[in-house]
Parts: sequence; structure tokens; C-alpha cells
Amino acid sequence: MSNLNVAITFTCYKRLDYLQQVLDGLRRSFEYCNTSLPIFFCVDHYDDNIPNYIRNINWADISIIINKPSIGCNKNTKLAISMGLQEYDAIIHLEDDTVPTKDAINFFIDNLIRYKDDETVYCIGGYTRTTELDKTLLNQTAKRCGFTCWGCGFWKHKSDILLNNWIPTMNRENKSISWDSYLNDNVFIPNNLYQITPLISRIQNIGAENGTWVQDPNFHNMNHRSPYTSDDAL
Repeated sequence: MSNLNVAITFTCYKRLDYLQQVLDGLRRSFEYCNTSLPIFFCVDHYDDNIPNYIRNINWADISIIINKPSIGCNKNTKLAISMGLQEYDAIIHLEDDTVPTKDAINFFIDNLIRYKDDETVYCIGGYTRTTELDKTLLNQTAKRCGFTCWGCGFWKHKSDILLNNWIPTMNRENKSISWDSYLNDNVFIPNNLYQITPLISRIQNIGAENGTWVQDPNFHNMNHRSPYTSDDAL
């Protein structure tokens, strides 16, 4: 399907119900796009429910690292992305509350190929908060200086500037800023690095509860959940 070897990297914590929804969406996207990609899981251990659930996946090739004790979102995310990029040309990174749409895998792969040699683009983003549905925009993208983490694709040959300038404090107690905000404010914007995002979202953010930076379900519904995704346009 492409001249890029692409894998999925995935960070997990303690929200099994959310994880199940994301994996259901990923499996559906594999089926819709008629492809399957290997999945690298990095799991912060809180109990055995999530590792056991992942080990029972029989619809994709998986690898799993369990951080016991847990190491926190910032360090765990860098571990997952680094692990995937050691072996693959590019990765699509998901979290346990970022549900991909049916056509998400094709969207990411098509744009990872299209922009792999663009020296200004350092990420393919899957999320847009789509407040109005215009089906004519389904295949349209925007190029913006900045970074949003909710479903994102990276290339190995462009990863040094990101991984070498990761948030300096990465322990689990550091809740003042997350890795994505740090990349946006300290790497993408100062260096004029761009992200490609869809005009109709390929990711649904479902993280209304038990998230470090989400105030409450109403805040999530008003700011993070997309009223429409590409599933509504297909």
C-alpha cells in the first residue's frame, strides 16, 4: 500500500473502558482500509486488567512493554514513539482516549507519504474539532504551525528535533505541563514546524473522565469532543 513501513504506537494507563473503544475503532479502521499494522503498546501498570486485555488481541501483531511501577504520561509517550521509530519508517501514535474513524488509517498513511519529504511538516494530526459537517471537505487538510497530540503521525527521519527536545521533566509527579503542550510551545512554534490536520476529524476524543488535564465531562464536551468526524461523512 505504501513505500513506508508504518506501525501504530499506543500508550495505555488505567481506563480499560476507553481503551476498548479505541481498539474497537482501530480494528474497524483496519477492516475498512483493508490493512493491518503492527501495534506497539506501552502500558503504565496499575492492575492486570489492561495488560491481559491487550495480550488477548488476535487481529493484529502486537508488542507490549509494561512499566511497573508506572512512569507517567510524558516518559511513557516518548518510550512508545521511540520504540516504534527504531524499527519503522513512520508511526501513528494513539492514546487510550483517541478513537480513530473508519478511514483514519488511510488518512494517516496517505499524508505520511505525501509530506514525508516536506521539510516544514513534522507531524500528521488526526484531530480537528469539527463543529459543522460539510462533506465536500472530507479530503481537505490544513497546514498549521503548532501541534495537537490526539492521533498523530511521525517520521523516523524527522524525529530527532522532537525526541531530543522532549519535555525535560518526565516523571509521573510532573502535572504542570504535558508532552504535547511542551512540543507545541517549545519545539513546533519557535522552529516554524508544521502539522497537517484534516478539516473533518479522523479522531474522536472520548476522554471525559479520569484525565489529568480535563476539568469535568462538560469541559470535555465543549472543548475536546468533536461534534462530527469523518464517520458522519462516509
